Amino acid sequence: MKRMAAIIKFDLSNAFRDSMVLYILAAPLILALGLSLLLPAIENAEIRMAVDASEPAGVLLAERLERYGSVERIYGSAALKNRVLRPDNVAGLAPEASADGGIGARIVLQGNEGAEAAGLMQALLASALDGPEAAYTRIVREDARSMLRDYSRVSLAMLSLLIGGIAAAFALVEEKESKLTRAFAVSPLSALEYFGARGLWAALVGFIGLVAGHVIMGGADLSWWRLAAAGASSVFMPLCICLLIGGIASNQIQAVASLKLVMFAYLALPIGSLFVPERWTFPFWPLPNYWMFKAFEGVYVPGLPGFGRALALNFITGALFTLALYLFLRGRLSPRHTGLKASSAGNEAAQS
Repeated sequence: MKRMAAIIKFDLSNAFRDSMVLYILAAPLILALGLSLLLPAIENAEIRMAVDASEPAGVLLAERLERYGSVERIYGSAALKNRVLRPDNVAGLAPEASADGGIGARIVLQGNEGAEAAGLMQALLASALDGPEAAYTRIVREDARSMLRDYSRVSLAMLSLLIGGIAAAFALVEEKESKLTRAFAVSPLSALEYFGARGLWAALVGFIGLVAGHVIMGGADLSWWRLAAAGASSVFMPLCICLLIGGIASNQIQAVASLKLVMFAYLALPIGSLFVPERWTFPFWPLPNYWMFKAFEGVYVPGLPGFGRALALNFITGALFTLALYLFLRGRLSPRHTGLKASSAGNEAAQS
């Protein structure tokens, strides 16, 4: 246990010296903060309009339109056109006299909107000018949840555990690249202790990011025991990522290239299962990241059945996948194998 603790302490000190690994460790927190700031603005969508208020008719029109959405007052036709052409979606209204001598308005759009955008503005304008009332129904549901927020939390939880595996994988690759595995090969450190330390380090980093992201994203209304159960059932996944990237890559450039493929398969496959009918999801069943997605879906999306089954299959498939990766890649992972190969190659070079 002391030897495992020494390896974890060594990895921790290396992480603070390597700026890239330090950024990787901070990535879930940065993403959680960004999502917590952006999601409220995305979820609270409203109609936004800009009105030329340089004339009294424009001032009156702006006051009437405030019943239907957010109104920004602009002064001058050129300024109104420039405001509409900005990247955000704002419709412009330029007041002008109508045929009967009353107040009218010209609708200004970017031109890339659908036909429904012009129709909506015509209906609102007619209602604001005491014409036919715009037909709309407003339903407020106090119990409604944001699916965008829920699945953002699921993805962030999976990403946090992925980051733990990446941090351990980069430590393993650095040891291979710096020939430190030669020292491990002649030490009393066993393969179980070596990979156990890697798994503990990966799980520790992943769980810290998991809890921090949960708190930042506002998880006070959710069950902590479900989060703990989902995290415990996913304990093998960070080690899987570590073994996969560490076994494939021999240096950090290869590790970054491998990471792109691993991250895509890790997140895209389970998220893609949302768009597949339930009866056709059986190809995903052997994948541990699919069941991890289902486990965290049970944490953040209330009312879904099968949470216990997802926990069990997440743990079982993760353990089997970890064992398979170790058996398949142990020649490129074990310090005794890599150290002996490096030593024999050095002896052959010296003899020649």
